Amino acid sequence: DFNIAGVSFNWRVRVKDNSGFANAWSGWSAETVFYVANDAPTLSWTGESNYVSDGLNPETNTESGIYVFRVKYADADNDVPKSGYPRVHIKRGSSAITNSPFTMSYVSGNYSSGAIYTYSATLSGAGSYAYYFEAYDLYDAEAAGEAAVEKMGPVIITNAPEVKKVKVYNRVIKPEENENCFVSYNLSEDAVMTVKVYNTLGQEIRELYRGTSGAGLNTMSWDGTDSSGSKVSSGVYYIHIEGGGISQQKKVVVIR
Repeated sequence: DFNIAGVSFNWRVRVKDNSGFANAWSGWSAETVFYVANDAPTLSWTGESNYVSDGLNPETNTESGIYVFRVKYADADNDVPKSGYPRVHIKRGSSAITNSPFTMSYVSGNYSSGAIYTYSATLSGAGSYAYYFEAYDLYDAEAAGEAAVEKMGPVIITNAPEVKKVKVYNRVIKPEENENCFVSYNLSEDAVMTVKVYNTLGQEIRELYRGTSGAGLNTMSWDGTDSSGSKVSSGVYYIHIEGGGISQQKKVVVIR
């Protein structure tokens, strides 16, 4: 193997049988291979508030059951991540939770100095969790770094407390930065629910959910897009939740 960066290679061949070389060397190849070094990417903490020494916030029980994971992907060659990466792996005890690992969403930054990615997970089962991040560049070089090593958290001592009414978390969102708002409601039994977003004129912008929600805490998100997937304009919007004895609407502000 030749791994000398910045060097061009040509080649020639000859055949060897059991008695030795049977013919002369062939001519040199017409094709030239130029080897370019590829630096592996790194994964590190973002350095933001609550993300200085880890990639999780909050780290213990939260009423909403929502935990936000963030990581910084950097590549000295400015190589983009391989499709579907970075990912966050989440474990409860020694086993991966359902659907783990999860593909993260780009937030901001460039690849050479570090791009920030995020993923919001809803966790409700009591126990000790752990997580780590994984990424490859487009040449399949695996990322290393502190964030690629398994780290404990969150610790959920009891199941999330019962939500007495509909709640909305992160009421002011910036879709351009991939921010979401989250809607939580609690049901005493299974119920058919609809969750829709309206503008101030009462026009339906998007149906977030229609179907049967299970008993207990239910959480869903809105990313500031309409039914066609386009980001909505700046302004006030209302999320309406109907079913299971609930009929409420909550205000959300979108900033672009």
